[in-house]
Amino acid sequence: MVTLLANTWHWVLDLKEAGATSFSATEIASIRSACDVIIAADRVANLAPPPSGKRGRTRKSKTANLLGRLDLYADDVLRFAIVFRVSFDSNEAVRQVRMVKVQQKMAGGFRTKAGACAWLVVSSHLATVMRNGENPLGTLQRPMVAEPSMPSAPDGG
Repeated sequence: MVTLLANTWHWVLDLKEAGATSFSATEIASIRSACDVIIAADRVANLAPPPSGKRGRTRKSKTANLLGRLDLYADDVLRFAIVFRVSFDSNEAVRQVRMVKVQQKMAGGFRTKAGACAWLVVSSHLATVMRNGENPLGTLQRPMVAEPSMPSAPDGG
């Protein structure tokens, strides 16, 4: 499964470079069916344990739980292949959260809720500006010379 997802991600990157915005419906169906085949084969290889004789449900293995989640949330797992704007990993979101923690450590914590909210607004604005390829320093300087600006929305929503 990991190999299929990694290969699909590289395929997405190649198509993005070529200017494509999505796979065709048949390619998406092919990727989804390949995932289904892998999950089915893994279910056969990791059969459910026999009943323990105790009341309640028999505990599943970690592998069985993972296979169940991959099957149930397959559309979410493959979202990066369906919508090319979605990243393969969550690194960008993790980096954003990490910056809040770094600021908290450096400053010894936020003194007030209003101060924390103000820092988050500025930080979010700068992250948006940088993601859109604009100069963050110029964006901070513009309001001071009476030229306020709003970051442009990325193409496609």
